[in-house]
Parts: sequence; C-alpha cells; structure tokens
Amino acid sequence: MKQNEAKLKEWKLLYKAFEEFKILECWQWIYDSDLFGFENPDDKMIGYCCVLGKLGRFKGLAVYEGIEGLDSYLKICDDQNHDVFNFIPKQKCLMASIEKPSQLEENDFKIIEQLGLQFANDHYPLFRNHLPNYLPWYLTSYDVKFLTLALEQTVDIATRAKNNKKLITKNEIEYLVRVFEKEQWQDKYITPDNISNRTDSKKLNIPIIENNLLDEVKKIKIDNQKIWELSYISIPEPIQENDERPYYPYIIAIIVEDSVTPIGIEICDFKKTNIRLPALFMNTCLENEYVPSKIIVNHEDIFELLQMIAKELKIKVSIHKKLKTLDPIIKNLASIALAEQQII
Repeated sequence: MKQNEAKLKEWKLLYKAFEEFKILECWQWIYDSDLFGFENPDDKMIGYCCVLGKLGRFKGLAVYEGIEGLDSYLKICDDQNHDVFNFIPKQKCLMASIEKPSQLEENDFKIIEQLGLQFANDHYPLFRNHLPNYLPWYLTSYDVKFLTLALEQTVDIATRAKNNKKLITKNEIEYLVRVFEKEQWQDKYITPDNISNRTDSKKLNIPIIENNLLDEVKKIKIDNQKIWELSYISIPEPIQENDERPYYPYIIAIIVEDSVTPIGIEICDFKKTNIRLPALFMNTCLENEYVPSKIIVNHEDIFELLQMIAKELKIKVSIHKKLKTLDPIIKNLASIALAEQQII
C-alpha cells in the first residue's frame, strides 16, 4: 500500500456515510446554491458542501476545500461560457456521486469487492478528487476521511434543514459551518474572511526569468506602433507522464493587435507557465527584432508574470476582460493542436 492510500476501514466508513446520504435524498429540498460547511477538527480546513441533484439527473455531493475551493465554486457560478473549453476542470473539490457502473474504474470495483458491497445498476458510488487543470483522480487517505466527514455533516444539516428553511440560508454573507468544539459538533455562521484557513488561497506564480535573455531583449528597440495580445488556454485532451495524474496542457499564443496570424505559439505543461510564458514573450521579441509598446492580457497571473519584464523594458502591460484579436484565434489553435495531437 502506498503511503497516502486509504485503508480499507477508512473506505468502509466512507461508503457507509454515502449510503446514508443517498437514502436521505436531500437534493429534493436542498439546491446547489445552498452552500454550507464544516471544519475538519484535525487541521481546521473548511469544506464547503454543495448538494447536487435538485435541478437535474446528476446526484451527489461536491465538497470545496478551503478558500481556494470556495473561490473555484463561485467562479463556476459566475461563468456563462459553455463551450467545449469550459469543460476542462476548474474546480477544487472532492466529489461523491451516484453513477452507472460504466463510469467506475478497476480500482473502484476492487474496493467495492473487498468491502463485500453490492449496488443496483445506475446507483454505484463514485468518489473523485477534482483539481483545476487535472483529470479527476482517485482519493488519498486524507480525502477519504475528509469526504466522510462532509457526508456525515451534510446528513445532519440536511435533516434539520428539511423543516427549517432558514438554517442554511440565514443571510447572503455568512455560511453555516459545523465546528467541533467542547467535545461536540456545533453550528456557527461564518464569513470567509473569518475562516482560519484563509492562507490557503491561491498564490500567484512567481516568474522565472532568464537574465541573459532579458539583457538581449533590452538591446532592441521599442516599436511604439505595436501592441501585442497574449493569453493561454487549456487543450481539452489530458496527457499523462509515467504514472502521474493526467493534466491538461496549455497553449500560449502572442499576436499583434488587429493582425490575423500569431507571432508566438507554444504548448507546455501548465505548471511550467511561470517559466515558459516569460521566455516565449522574450524570444518572440528577439525573433521579430522589436519590443511592443504595450502588452494586453486577460488573466491576472499573466499580468503578474509579465509585470517585472515590462518594468525592465519600460513598456506597459494591462488586463482586459476580452482580447479582440486573440480570443477568436486561440481556441482554433487549441482545436488544431488537439486534432493533430501536437503535444510537446
């Protein structure tokens, strides 16, 4: 058994908790907008629980971990974009759902067999860890215990909320969070700013810049007539290296504003964006023998990655919600890369 794999007794508790959740069918009176939480007694991590099933056939529980998880939930709620690229995982959560057996993998059936469990068709439990830009993956020991707690506390809250509609939706700024204090579970209403694990919020990438490359770029002229747009997008086909968790690579593109053909393109591991994106920008400057007077981007992390370079080069970098030239082109580039499987 690997160090982070759950023990069979931990899996047994998870399947038991999920069965109680499934029998309760609390999606009949709780909406996916009725978010509530619990605090893990071991590390004070908050899990924000979202019951799924009221508005559709998909039934289960999503548990968003910490402030970063809550932020991913809120961003998904605000996202009105429903094209194929929007289906790339963007949420940080643990998911427990009711599925057809065809959705399960060999590892899932192995655990079910070891526990001696049986399920009716279309009513199999499926447990997965979701992370932005990764394929949903198997649970660790920590995940199993955390999700078990989530299901147990959901059953408690949902049972009481059936006859008390204001239990969960007391107001719009506080979340009902179950906290273990004085040897018992208690209800508290907490705003995210008051949650102890605020420090787990996403840290912006720190750019890794080749100083020799930057010195070369400093030697070339600035073209005051040229503005570049720069962005990235995930390719909707995961790749796997050895036995590691599969991930969705990025395609990074640079285009001159109001032109039709990108002048810089690279496909890379999204975890190396802080290295590859600054390098692509600087190499594109060298190849074209000029530096643009301005760079327009559409992601906060790109802005952070380029801010120091822009300061050194004495040019501007700004964030726009939409890139008028690059937006319609970059998705076509990702589609072509997907079709031709040009993953490097």
